[in-house]
Amino acid sequence: MPPRRLQPNSAVKRLLDRRDKLETLFFDLLEVNKVRYAAWNEIEQDDEITERTRERRLAAIDNKIAVTEDRMSVYKDEIEEINATLVERGYGVEPFDR
Repeated sequence: MPPRRLQPNSAVKRLLDRRDKLETLFFDLLEVNKVRYAAWNEIEQDDEITERTRERRLAAIDNKIAVTEDRMSVYKDEIEEINATLVERGYGVEPFDR
């Protein structure tokens, strides 16, 4: 007989809600960085700007990408902590593969 499915209590529901919010934020930031990478590529190939201007613009985009990736890493770590907590409490979760 398959194991009985656990009904989430209020604490588990809060964890699930927080995880859902973090996943949404993570994927929103992923989309933001996709746009930044596209802009980076356009600037890299732009023949109508000086090398100095290109380097300044690329550095600015690189900084924004790095800050966003740091924030995404924090979100991913918290998602993984929530998943580990849920597993400890007997709930099955899918790993966050990003």
